[in-house]
Amino acid sequence: MVTFDQHIVSRLWERFVSEIEDTDFSQLRPEVHESWLRCRANGLSPEKNRAPKALEDDVLTQLMTESSLAQVCSTILKFTFDALRDLPNALMLVADPQGRILQHVAGPRAQSAAEEINAISGACWTEELMGTDSLACCLRLQRPVSIVGHEHFLQVGHNWAGHAAPIRDLFSNRLAGIVCIYGFEEEAHAKAEALVGSCAQLIERSLHSKTATARLLLYENYASARDRYKSEACLAITSDALLLRASPEASKLLGIPIGPSRSLISLAEMNLVAPETTLSRSTETIALRGRSGFTGMAQLFPVIDGANVAGFIAVVDSSRRSSAPDSPWKASYAFGDIVGTSPTFASSLKRAERVAETDDAVLITGESGTGKEMFAQAIHNASSRRSEPFIPVNCGAMSDELLGAELFGYVEGAFTGAIRRGRQGKFRSANGGTLFLDEVETMSPRMQSHLLRILEEKRVFPVGSEVPYEADVRILAATNMDLMNKIHDGSFRQDLYYRLSNQMLELLPLRLRRPDIPVLVAHFLKGTGTDITDSALERLKSYCWPGNVRELRNVLLQARQVMSGATISALDLPAYVCSTLSTPCTSCQFGPAAQEKPPPETKTLLMESERSAILEALRASGGSMSRAAVMLGVSRVTLYRKFRKHEIRSDYS
Repeated sequence: MVTFDQHIVSRLWERFVSEIEDTDFSQLRPEVHESWLRCRANGLSPEKNRAPKALEDDVLTQLMTESSLAQVCSTILKFTFDALRDLPNALMLVADPQGRILQHVAGPRAQSAAEEINAISGACWTEELMGTDSLACCLRLQRPVSIVGHEHFLQVGHNWAGHAAPIRDLFSNRLAGIVCIYGFEEEAHAKAEALVGSCAQLIERSLHSKTATARLLLYENYASARDRYKSEACLAITSDALLLRASPEASKLLGIPIGPSRSLISLAEMNLVAPETTLSRSTETIALRGRSGFTGMAQLFPVIDGANVAGFIAVVDSSRRSSAPDSPWKASYAFGDIVGTSPTFASSLKRAERVAETDDAVLITGESGTGKEMFAQAIHNASSRRSEPFIPVNCGAMSDELLGAELFGYVEGAFTGAIRRGRQGKFRSANGGTLFLDEVETMSPRMQSHLLRILEEKRVFPVGSEVPYEADVRILAATNMDLMNKIHDGSFRQDLYYRLSNQMLELLPLRLRRPDIPVLVAHFLKGTGTDITDSALERLKSYCWPGNVRELRNVLLQARQVMSGATISALDLPAYVCSTLSTPCTSCQFGPAAQEKPPPETKTLLMESERSAILEALRASGGSMSRAAVMLGVSRVTLYRKFRKHEIRSDYS
C-alpha cells in the first residue's frame, strides 16, 4: 500500500539517496519512486537548492504582453489566490509547456522562501533540473499531480506541499501550460488540489475563448477571400500552421478534406509544405504540393487580431506550377543549396563534387541529420544522370518481404495480398537514374545477398518471376553506423561493403563544425523576416545537436511557431536546448583552440551526450516517441535503434 505518511516517506528518501539496495519501496507512490529513479539517472544532487533562471526580465515582460497563456492567466491567478485567505503563505504560479514560470503570486513568507530557491517568474522548473516536484511531474505526466514533503527529491522541497494541474488547449488537446499551488507542509490547504484543478479549467476556458475569437476572425477573412477569389483554391490556416478550412477547389487540387475538422492537422503532417517551411507575419509566397502530384505556389495573407496574428489565408495560384519533370521522383537539392564554411565541411563538399563526376557507387557515412540524403541528391543533380529519376528507399523502415517487393517489384499472385498486375519496383523505376539506399546497414544478410547479386549482374528478378529485367542504376548508400564493425560481428557482408564503397564520403556531426551553426541559422531564417538574439544564438552554439542539422532546422521551426515578435529569443527555444546551459556539454571542447575532430578518448563522452539528449527529449515530450523524434530531428525508426544502442529501458532510464 502506498502512503503519504511523512515518517515513512522520509525514511525511504534517506535510504534512496544513500543508495541502500535492499530497500522496499512498495509503500512509496509509484510515480514518486519512478521520478526519484530518473533524478538519480540524471545525476541530480539532492542538495541542489536553486532553479536556473530561464527568462530575463525584459524577455519576461515581452512574453507577458504577447503570450496568450500569459495574457489570460494573470487575472485568474490572482482571483484564485484570493480564495486562499485562510492560507496567507501560499504560492501560486503558472508555467509554460517548457517548465518556465511565467507568473506567480505569493504570501509574504512564501514569497521570501520562493525567492531563495528561485520558484518565481522567469525560472525553469523541470524534472531534469529540479527533480521530483508537482510542477515538474505534472509537466512530464500531463495529469494532476501532488508532491508532499519528503516526496520531493531535493531537500529544499521537504517543507513544501505542492499541487499541479495541466492546462490544455481545448481545440487540440495539446499541453498549453501548468498551474500550481504550493504551501508549507504544516499549513497544507485541504482543498488545494480541487482549487488548482478549478483554476486550470478557468484558464483553459479563457484560452479556448481567445482561440475561438481568433478562429472566428479567420473564418470571416476566409469567407471574404472565397468571394474575392471565386475560381481559386483557398485555405484558412491557423497561426500555428494548422489547416482550418479548405475550399472545394483546394480539396480537389491538393487532395485534402473539405470543410471544418474537429482535430486539425498541421500542413507539414499532411505533407502540403516542406518541413522547413515557416509562416512569417507578412504577406509572402510559399510552395504547396498536393497528394495528386500538384506542385505550385500560394500567396499567404496574415490575418491580424490586435497585436497578434490570428492566422493566414492562402490563395493557390494554380497557373504557377513548380517546374518539375513528369516523373514524381526528383532530386531537389544541388551543391549550391548546401550551407557550411568550416574547413572540414568544405573538404567534404569538394570531395562530393568530384565524386559526382563519376558513375561509381558511393557510401555516405555520418550521424542522423547530417544531410546524407541532401548530399546524395546534390551528387545526382551534378551527375550525367541528372535528367533521370532519383529514388530514395529507407531500408530500415521495412521488413525483408516488404523491402524485397519495394526494391525488386513482384508479379501478380506472387504472395497473399499482392495487388493485381503486380508492381514494377524501385530498381525498374530508377532505370537510368540513381537509387539512394538509406540506413543500408539494417538490411538482413538475405537481402544483402540479393542486392549483391543485382550489383554484380545488373539484372533484377521480380518476386515470383523467373524473368529478369535490366537495371542500369547508380547506387548511393548511406549509413550512420561503422560498417567495418558490422562486418567484424558478421552482420554485414564484406563483399557488399566493397561494392557499395567504390567512393566514400564522410559527413561530420554538427558539434564538430560549430562555426557553421550561425551560417546555418542565417540560411534557415533567410527570407522569413525573422531575426535571432545573441543569447539565443549562443545557446544554439553551446548545444551538442545529437540530431545535427535536421534538429537545428526543427528547433528553429518550433521557435518561430511560438515566438511573440519577429525575433527568436532564448525563451522561444525548446527547454531541452536551454537546459544545456546549466549542464554544459562535456563531450565537445569548443573555442579558439578547439579541434574539429575529437581525440579517441572522447568517444565515450560523445555517446553519453547523445544518450542524455535522447532522455531530455523524451522527458520534454512527456514520453511521446513521435514528439521526441521530431525534437531530435530523427525518424522514429532511428530513435528506436538508438534506444537499443544506448540500452535505454522502457522507463526511459
